[in-house]
Amino acid sequence: MTGKPLSEVVEIVGMSRRIIQEYEKDEISPKPNTKNKYGHLLYDDKTIERLCKIRFYRDLGYNKEQIKAILTDNDSRNAVTSQIDVLERKKEKIEAAIAVAKVSDKLGLTPLNVRSSLPFTKAMSYDMLFSMLGTICAVSADNGFDSFTEILAEEDYDALFGCIEKISESFGQGIPYVDKTVQDNVEGLHHIASKALSESIIFFSICNLFLSPETELSEEFDGLFGKGFSEYLFSAVRNYCIVCADNPADRLIKNALKSIEDLERKNYAPGSEEVRNEVRKLYQFYENIAAITPDTRLKLLNDLADAFERSGFGEQLDDAERELVRFISEAIRIFCESFSNE
Repeated sequence: MTGKPLSEVVEIVGMSRRIIQEYEKDEISPKPNTKNKYGHLLYDDKTIERLCKIRFYRDLGYNKEQIKAILTDNDSRNAVTSQIDVLERKKEKIEAAIAVAKVSDKLGLTPLNVRSSLPFTKAMSYDMLFSMLGTICAVSADNGFDSFTEILAEEDYDALFGCIEKISESFGQGIPYVDKTVQDNVEGLHHIASKALSESIIFFSICNLFLSPETELSEEFDGLFGKGFSEYLFSAVRNYCIVCADNPADRLIKNALKSIEDLERKNYAPGSEEVRNEVRKLYQFYENIAAITPDTRLKLLNDLADAFERSGFGEQLDDAERELVRFISEAIRIFCESFSNE
């Protein structure tokens, strides 16, 4: 009488006694009908092999009904192939969640900070906000500060801090953050920042993210200028960004994306000269950011394509929107490949 008792099979296949018995009850794995002299059921090699297959498909994410169908149809190869995309999507979501957690742990940023700082995200659902923040963080995680170069001089930092001190005086005097005096000093902050980040209000809004409530920087500012100052400065910058949202730097990228969308609807190929000319404007947007080193501009543009391609982002879009971002992503890839060969 050959075979192994259930106590040994549990160790071999890595499933508990209860789970194995559930698969037997559901007739996915046969229940042994032979016993040893102690009355323990004995599992032959064929049954153990089937249990190992069950464990494999279980680890791939299949449920009982699906596993039963796979084993019945003996369609293991297609089962593995079809599950690869599912696992890749899960991997992306996990990577995005880890990236968001790291940013939240280090800087205190959350999707709700994004909504409060970036006006164009106001209508987005929480799922979309989380997906967007996760995508940005995951795609940008390997860039770090190596993609940027020091642009601002010592006198620029002095002027920057001077503007902040003047805003703190207005805060202390109880002057509303929408007051012209405060907004003029915010404009001064933007003017200094633009030397490194261009006139882009989008980038200025992103910088303001780090001042949103409960972030590490907001706590430091409250410690320097008094409790509530960081929220006051954050609100002042946000108001400035809303008022100045329509600016040449951001208009460049918005118009380029709109033109690409129009070309896609007219059935232009993503590698056509017309589409390429619009993608070149996206590249020009990065060219205008002095703090970005020249050798990383294409990489950052490719990162934009990566962000569009990530399933976590795509799942928040309808079919037409998903097709459009795929088109933009492919157009960017083609441009970057041909540009790097020029």
